[in-house]
Amino acid sequence: MTRRASAGGRPASAVTSSSRGDFALSGLSGAKLLFPRQANGVFAELPPAMIAALREKGWLFYTFIGAGGCRFMCSWDTQPEDVEALAADMLASIDS
Repeated sequence: MTRRASAGGRPASAVTSSSRGDFALSGLSGAKLLFPRQANGVFAELPPAMIAALREKGWLFYTFIGAGGCRFMCSWDTQPEDVEALAADMLASIDS
């Protein structure tokens, strides 16, 4: 999952670069982990409005796992700030 260059981001994952990412999903209304975190990938179920809001902000991720199923991947250079930015955008999508 990445943020497009036009959105000012670099490769990032909301929920995969560390165990901190798992906490990004806990407490987000309508969001849940589909499977335990594995290496650099997280599978999560997100509400349609959150998926749309993240895409509108330029986040790129796969949505091929049923209704609301998303796959987030991180790269070797994912930074904690990247994880925090996606978590903040997830949270903002609930508040809006």
